[in-house]
Amino acid sequence: MPGALDHALASLALARRLLDRSQLHALRDQGPLAEAIARRRLLPAATLRSLLAELAALSFSCKGCRSRYPSSSLSQLDALRCPACGGALSPGEPPPPSSRAWPAVNAADSRAGTHGFPLRPAPTGRSGTLPLGTESTHRTEQPPGSPPAPGERLGPYLLLQVLGKGSFGAVYLARREGLERRFALKVLLAGEDADEEAVARFGLEAAVASKVDDPGSLSVFDIGRDRGFPYYVMEYCPGETLKDRLRRQGRLPPEEAARTVLSLARTMSNAHARGVVHRDLKPSNVILEEGSGRPRITDFGLARDRSLLRSMTQTGDLLGTPHYMSPEQFRGEKDIDHRADIYALGVILYECLTGRLPHTAETALDLADKVCTQLPRHPCELDPSLPRGLADVALRAMAPHPDDRYPSADALAEDLERSLSGKRPLAAARARPHALAFVGGAVAALLVTAALLALREAGRRESPTGAPPPTGAPAH
Repeated sequence: MPGALDHALASLALARRLLDRSQLHALRDQGPLAEAIARRRLLPAATLRSLLAELAALSFSCKGCRSRYPSSSLSQLDALRCPACGGALSPGEPPPPSSRAWPAVNAADSRAGTHGFPLRPAPTGRSGTLPLGTESTHRTEQPPGSPPAPGERLGPYLLLQVLGKGSFGAVYLARREGLERRFALKVLLAGEDADEEAVARFGLEAAVASKVDDPGSLSVFDIGRDRGFPYYVMEYCPGETLKDRLRRQGRLPPEEAARTVLSLARTMSNAHARGVVHRDLKPSNVILEEGSGRPRITDFGLARDRSLLRSMTQTGDLLGTPHYMSPEQFRGEKDIDHRADIYALGVILYECLTGRLPHTAETALDLADKVCTQLPRHPCELDPSLPRGLADVALRAMAPHPDDRYPSADALAEDLERSLSGKRPLAAARARPHALAFVGGAVAALLVTAALLALREAGRRESPTGAPPPTGAPAH
């Protein structure tokens, strides 16, 4: 059954006279409409990219209650109906420039055209797709309600200050009477307005984080609900994020880079042994503990608990942050395993060694193509003084095919230990893996995945989701 996103895309394709009703009717039961169009090659790839980019730049409004929704939220709806009042949703102008959720649109381009769509598409990045952001592409829930304020209580916890806030969650510094230590309390801001799925995801996030129980992650102590706001309480870990350190310092000395990723690999080995795959490892999800400098992994909001066969994201959703995503994540494969985390650790090591990302691009599609079909430059080509064995470790962890990567996070950690002890890492003895060729149906899957990423990027810009100051876990 087509959902609201497919209905909107079909209407836009009709409005632009790119497809007719008979063509669209033939695709009705062929899966997601964008994927079906790409698979059947009904439109040139560039045209489909532009069409999806135009859709991503639109908002949809209800004339009844005047609620407005970004196009990225349509994936949560079964029909183009307002979830608040049931009225019909119509495409309209993007929100005013003061909102960071939308690209700027010239007022002259906002006139209603055929099927109610603007006559011309909103400005886009090169190749017709939205400019690529760098932070998490997390799920879109209902708009958040009024958050609790510092000085108020949630359950037995007194909220002292806001440590970080995202679109749908906030993290507070909190205290519990009778205890001297401080805590980080994460709350789902939608409160009573949150749907059952959002609450279930939030609870599962807390459950997965508590299951890891490793010195390199953050302990979860309590979970509760007060005044309709679900919350969980975790260890408060002051310190800057690895992203902040890299931004301030540029890159790390090779030994520090190796020790940092070694620690992360040991923590993830523990998580993997407990059936947990993080799927969104990146420098902004790593807090460097104040004083000791020990890296602590946060934010299990995209994690999958394989032992429970449960995930906080829908099967086939785009999972992760673009520059740290593995090729299989870009392809939208359903069964993402621990080797996606190993790939992300390789990207983090590469960035720590070189001060730059292995792949960069202006658009989601271009980045997806590079990650899936090209090998990054060898770190020693960028800086000949880097230890070649350590650079080889990063490249093996980032092998395009999962089978060519380290088989486990422990194996990655052991090779890093060899490098630190002056021994030759096993990765140095392996030939560099060949880039994967993408042909046929894989190209269509890649196109659709990049288009979904563009839609999620548009929704993400509504509120920053980067890691806040030392919180214990970033807010979404």
